[in-house]
Amino acid sequence: MICMHCSQGQSCPSLSQCSCDSIYSGVGIYCDSLNLTDSQMSNALETILSSSTFNSVTLLSASYNRLTKIPSQLSKFNSIDQVNFYGNQITSIPSGSFNLTSLSSSYVYLALYGNRITSIASGAFTFISPTTTVDIALGMNQITQLVSGAINFISTPTDLIYLSFDDNLISTFAPDFFKLSSSSVHLSFILNLNHNKITKLSPGIVNSLSPSRFTLYLSDNLISSVPSSTFNGSSSDISFDFSNNSITTIAQGALNFFSPSMTYLNLRFDDNRLSSIPLNAFNVLSKPTSSFTISFSRNQITSIPLNAFKFALSFNSYVNINLAGNQLTSVPTKVFNFSQRAQYLNLEFSNNFIADISSDAFRFAPETQYIIINLYNNVIKTLPPGTFTISPAFDTSIDIRLSNNLLNAIPSSAFIFFKPKALHSVSLEMSRNQIAAIPSNAFAFVPSTTSVYISLSYNQITTVQSSAFAINATYIDVFLQNNSISTVSTNAFNLTSLDQYPNVNLDLSSNKLKTLSPSILTISAASSVHTYSTVYGTLSATDSLFSSFSSDFKYQSILLSTSACNLD
Repeated sequence: MICMHCSQGQSCPSLSQCSCDSIYSGVGIYCDSLNLTDSQMSNALETILSSSTFNSVTLLSASYNRLTKIPSQLSKFNSIDQVNFYGNQITSIPSGSFNLTSLSSSYVYLALYGNRITSIASGAFTFISPTTTVDIALGMNQITQLVSGAINFISTPTDLIYLSFDDNLISTFAPDFFKLSSSSVHLSFILNLNHNKITKLSPGIVNSLSPSRFTLYLSDNLISSVPSSTFNGSSSDISFDFSNNSITTIAQGALNFFSPSMTYLNLRFDDNRLSSIPLNAFNVLSKPTSSFTISFSRNQITSIPLNAFKFALSFNSYVNINLAGNQLTSVPTKVFNFSQRAQYLNLEFSNNFIADISSDAFRFAPETQYIIINLYNNVIKTLPPGTFTISPAFDTSIDIRLSNNLLNAIPSSAFIFFKPKALHSVSLEMSRNQIAAIPSNAFAFVPSTTSVYISLSYNQITTVQSSAFAINATYIDVFLQNNSISTVSTNAFNLTSLDQYPNVNLDLSSNKLKTLSPSILTISAASSVHTYSTVYGTLSATDSLFSSFSSDFKYQSILLSTSACNLD
């Protein structure tokens, strides 16, 4: 026996096996990993109840024993707010097991995960006294259903309710398996039902709940459809995860969000069996002011209807639409014509079979601050004029990703920038295509900006014509490695910067260069023209070239990588 002096002058009771210690909130009883049976645990608790200490006990930890049931004495403790019974052999939770009627703690944590629990009776958990946070962990059990009134909050916590039932065998659950008497305007509610056997969602799931923030995890179940009115709520922050199920249909009006002041909306349907994007499935009363995400990645979607995302095209926050890993073959006209300025806009189309993009598929409202369009790993051969028509805001950043396609030429006319002086950065990723040459003024469409990143590595480029890269920026990165370049014309890189100290990174490594023009790189900076005119010799001469160039510039960084170029 370990007997330790407890706080506030109270001594531990004489226990034959368990130990106790003072903790910040009172007295903690520790009976972990002692191979205790139900009767031994009951005897220990009776001893505590008969002592003067029991009113100060706030923590009972009896994990990794041989308990098969919840001790009946538990409900007699007035102050316990943390119970650790995980890793036992408990099979059920009867009604009244956790009848916390006089508890005055602000935080309650009940750890019952990793047992053999198959059922939770109605009235198993009852919270009467006011609390701030309640966390009930029931994951990794064998629970098959959640019945009405299993968890009752006579007095609703003010900050957080976290109910975790992940990794069980739940196939059905009553919409009112938990009951709230009221809802706090600041309440966050998290319900974790991941990794179960749920096959069907009943209309009206948790409809009586209207916390400020509501997070629902339903991934890795067996759900095949989301019926109409599955959710009708007024929470301002919503996050629903339906990923990795077998969902084939989402009914009209399936999820309805009626908050007059929504800030955050996150809907995930990744890794399901949807063949089309559901129309009118989501009703959003007010625009999310902070963030909106809807993800349908890795489904079987073949097309995008015109009004598929109509409800989201006027959102002016962080907007993320993910359609990666589907079977899309085209992006039709006006499907992504955003009417409102977004702070951050991310459109994800990678790993599809897209070959055709309408010339007006993408239109962005003036002053959108950050735009990412990811078309990586499709079968795009050409882009029509004006595919990407952008009116940037001050300091707008544009990131277009076209790698791993079938492009055979630089799609210069596809990019139209209005108010180009407002751009902060432009990133164009076109590596691993079939581009064979870079003609003069191929990148003349790139407006003056602070930063330009262009990647054309792993193509079939053999020549780079004069003024192919006529770019005005302070930070310039051009990657041409792993092509078949044998000729780079004079002034191929005709770069201009309004900054006195431009930073240029040019990579020509792993090509077929044997000679280079003495003046492939010309930089105009701060009204002075400087030409990279040193005659190229062997690879080892790169250092001397750098030195001669740096005598013209102060503090600039010029990197010319020519490794594996076979320079003579």
